[in-house]
Amino acid sequence: MTTAHRNCERMLVHVLGKRNEAWHEEDTLRARQLELEQQLANAEQYNENLHEEIHQLHNQLHPHHLPGTAEIDSEDEMDEYPKMEATASGDEDEEGSSMDSDHID
Repeated sequence: MTTAHRNCERMLVHVLGKRNEAWHEEDTLRARQLELEQQLANAEQYNENLHEEIHQLHNQLHPHHLPGTAEIDSEDEMDEYPKMEATASGDEDEEGSSMDSDHID
């Protein structure tokens, strides 16, 4: 075997080793990506559950905002419900509620 042949063989073994390392790293990163995607899906589901729970609690605290309740027509009837104080966050809607209105009709 010539020196050139041995050098070529060593280089081939080295390149194949580097390729295998790269494939292993890629497999590891793909597995991590899948794990993170699952964690994200779980976090989004948890967030959605909390969001719904907040709306339920808000509706319990403010039953006059429930969908299907009769609208208050006169000024006298509106005086029965005290105005909500402004919150420190400043994210209130026109009705003075700091809740987002995606589930409240």
